[in-house]
Amino acid sequence: MRRVIMRVHLASLLFVFVGCATQAPAGTDQLDSPVGKADGDDPSGNYSNASPKIGQLSTLSLSDHTFMRSVQVACAGGGTCPPEVDTGTYLFTHSSTGKHYIRFYNDDGSDLDRYQWKLDSDGTLELSLSGGDGSWFPMIQGGSCQAAGGSCVPLVPDICSQGELGDADQYSCGTGVGVACCLPRQSADACNADSDCSGLLPQFCRGCSDGTESCAHWSCVDNACQITTCD
Repeated sequence: MRRVIMRVHLASLLFVFVGCATQAPAGTDQLDSPVGKADGDDPSGNYSNASPKIGQLSTLSLSDHTFMRSVQVACAGGGTCPPEVDTGTYLFTHSSTGKHYIRFYNDDGSDLDRYQWKLDSDGTLELSLSGGDGSWFPMIQGGSCQAAGGSCVPLVPDICSQGELGDADQYSCGTGVGVACCLPRQSADACNADSDCSGLLPQFCRGCSDGTESCAHWSCVDNACQITTCD
């Protein structure tokens, strides 16, 4: 009887260990540098998915630490419903193996999800949801709405609360039906001190080289507001 109990106990410990090993802690990512500013190697602006599958992003807008995106969802009775829209903040991070991620956070700063990304030579953004089935899907730039810095979003109430709706004749979304162009509001991010910066912050913390832990906060770097962690 004791041997049977010992085997069950060891099996339980092994299950717990394996379960923990398959889930990397959220804080293992390292913040990209420079923080908060997309350079030529980082995604920025507006992207659209021409043929989104259920669960994939159909539109994505990245600007000044904030995002707006729409996700293709299924209806309870079958078929597809209007895309589900999310807004919040984002950070670019990377793993120790060199993989690059976009981490999305809700408006309250809580973690939403994480996508591995890569940019093709033509500017197409390839995305793969962490924890998903490992598949990739493309999002392209283009269209007069995107060229003006906007994003084509579904026409539902308060869909463009983070920006301003553009005139359909001036900011076309192509042949899209039931969509409109949401243009980002111009924001002044110039600063002289850290206290000049404000806005939503993601709940992202990391260990620093001096042994302390630092969480995401606003800093004034080269007269521009940026989200930083360790100094």
